[in-house]
Amino acid sequence: MQKARSCFPWIARYCARTLELVPSLPGPIAVKWAVSGFPYCGDAEPEEAAEKFVKTWYAQEKIRSTESLRRFFGEQGRRITQ
Repeated sequence: MQKARSCFPWIARYCARTLELVPSLPGPIAVKWAVSGFPYCGDAEPEEAAEKFVKTWYAQEKIRSTESLRRFFGEQGRRITQ
């Protein structure tokens, strides 16, 4: 029988690594990410899980901002040509 381990050290390490990677991120958001991720990647090293999440998060933010710019300039372009 395996002894259940506490999630608190994992969450703390995840948060610490996340805040190292994204220093401008508010602490409560880092905690939210860690708590949300623990059920899915609690078996992985928390630093590795944080690095993967932050990398994915940055990629998604870049895509969102690019799409927003395309929509904005696309709408502006249509208005100008009409």
